[in-house]
Amino acid sequence: MSNPIFVETNARIAALPGIQNCDYSAKEARQALAIQDAGVAGGGATLVSANPTVPGTSTSILAADALRTTVLIQNQSVDDIYIQFGVAAAINDGFKILPDEDVTFSGLFATQEIFAISSAGPSQIMIFTTAI
Repeated sequence: MSNPIFVETNARIAALPGIQNCDYSAKEARQALAIQDAGVAGGGATLVSANPTVPGTSTSILAADALRTTVLIQNQSVDDIYIQFGVAAAINDGFKILPDEDVTFSGLFATQEIFAISSAGPSQIMIFTTAI
């Protein structure tokens, strides 16, 4: 017996432009819908992605952009990631993103320069942004 939520989720993903294959895991389906929903909620016309590595020292992961409407950050590592808006990030200070979690920011937060630091050295993140 198939899971009706998963079937509905895959149907929504299949309706996205450019989707060729709708054979996703539940985690992939949630990630794809989060990206789609960030674009819809942010009202942005352009979706851009990046896949930077966050070191164990504070680094800028996004420059300030007054036209940016939404930022989605996903922690793809096994370490915690901390982010700050407009100032250097520090471990155990700021906004914490746990491993395999994502967070979406909009409004004033989305336009700020964003800094990040990994709790244990080089960590991979995925960033999606929308802009007008």
